[in-house]
Amino acid sequence: MFMVHVWQADGRFTPLPQPCIDVGVERERNLMVLQGVGSVFETDVFAWIVQEIRSPASARNTFKVFRSS
Repeated sequence: MFMVHVWQADGRFTPLPQPCIDVGVERERNLMVLQGVGSVFETDVFAWIVQEIRSPASARNTFKVFRSS
């Protein structure tokens, strides 16, 4: 995505001082690919949080992984 304008509260678009490109790849998505897991919640960064939430609630894993082909 090419980001060249900012939307003002009054509805106007004004040029950004420094245009940029947002490729939409955050660190957690890169980590997901590098660790070979199907969800960002399965990476070592988030897995412990999911486990902590799941433990007291005695809940099982109910999130589903959707992959585009």
